[in-house]
Amino acid sequence: MTDHKLTDAKLAEMVGVTQPHIWRIRKRKARPSPDVAKRIEGVTGIPASELVFVDVAR
Repeated sequence: MTDHKLTDAKLAEMVGVTQPHIWRIRKRKARPSPDVAKRIEGVTGIPASELVFVDVAR
């Protein structure tokens, strides 16, 4: 999610989630729900399937 020139705060605002949640998704510390993944896809063009089915770092 770093190639789209959006800040985490702006993307969070556009998607309707918090900035820390976007940060956790970007750092692969959390997976978005399918609904949030679809909203991120709508804003960034990143396929929702790539966001939902990533390995989460522990």
